Amino acid sequence: MKEKMGNQQVTDFELGWLAGILDGEGNISMRTSKFKGDTHYSVGVGFTNTSEELLKKVDSICSRLGANLHWQKKARPQRCLQGWDLTTRKISYCQRILEPLLPLLTSKREKAELALSFCKRRLGFAFQCRDNNWDIAKLFPYNEEDLWYFEEFRKRRRGFVTPTTIPQGSRVQENPKCETHEVCAVI
Repeated sequence: MKEKMGNQQVTDFELGWLAGILDGEGNISMRTSKFKGDTHYSVGVGFTNTSEELLKKVDSICSRLGANLHWQKKARPQRCLQGWDLTTRKISYCQRILEPLLPLLTSKREKAELALSFCKRRLGFAFQCRDNNWDIAKLFPYNEEDLWYFEEFRKRRRGFVTPTTIPQGSRVQENPKCETHEVCAVI
């Protein structure tokens, strides 16, 4: 069965594939920043990989969902493959990506729920302002409820695998190619 997204079609298979890539190679972020004394909030969805072919497929699916992603070439340390970041920080694009993927996500589902809920809240204000020719910054400034989403997101952040979080019975090995000699888990 195909789901219609705009003029183009994204299949259920492609949505499942993209959810797997987001769970494994992607990131969902919520950030706060200060600018001229005001706090600003931003949401992002991104994918990082060394496979340009994989990222082109991600870009194609996201484009058909109505979300344009920004390509950025990563700095490449000596003897490492070239990598790219494919990201968006536009709230409406984040919503268009996260909404159809939410039921398919596993490890990033909680983060996606919070980010999507924040996106819907702020976009609701934006559409109200657009339809009435209002200034969103004056009528709907960021407030404690917006801050709540970011604090909850921060609480739910999952760290990287460390020796204390490796499941019992897993093989553990040193990565000789890693300059910091970090411990890697083979699960």
